[in-house]
Amino acid sequence: MGLVGEQLVAAAVVLSSIGALNGWTLLMAQVPMAAARDGLFPPVFGRLSSRGVPQWGIVLSMLLASALLVLQTSGVSGLMVVYRFAVDLSTTAAMVPYVFCSLVEGALFLALTRPRDGEWGGFRLGPYKPYALVAFIFSLWTVYGSGPQAGLWCLLLLLVALPVYLSVERKEPSTG
Repeated sequence: MGLVGEQLVAAAVVLSSIGALNGWTLLMAQVPMAAARDGLFPPVFGRLSSRGVPQWGIVLSMLLASALLVLQTSGVSGLMVVYRFAVDLSTTAAMVPYVFCSLVEGALFLALTRPRDGEWGGFRLGPYKPYALVAFIFSLWTVYGSGPQAGLWCLLLLLVALPVYLSVERKEPSTG
């Protein structure tokens, strides 16, 4: 489609990027707020403004994201390596829950039907299971694409955080 096609695709990319940025900005405040309310993050992330917005979570998250962006655009190769590592590590850490959730759904791709007259009815295909398998493959591929260094660091950080989480979980009675 020539120049017109290029401009349409560019406009669609800009519009999509603005929408994604809006969603990620909101998400960057909600996750720390939930962790702060569970006692796993500093309480400042759980405080709400007069309008019910976790403003400090947004401000601190955006400052961190801006600092990482400055690292990437600095042109200094050492700082660019730090930026790339932070992106790979955060990508891997974000994809780990997707891997496990889609694995559970994918493992149940074929569900046993209820027994009839004492015999199992066989296997049936669940309605959303193929999507779970696609999500599992995509998530696994994304973790693989982040590289072994990010994967090992993510595993190490999860193992270090596990005792902290368990100690906080034991101190507070379960509400569920």
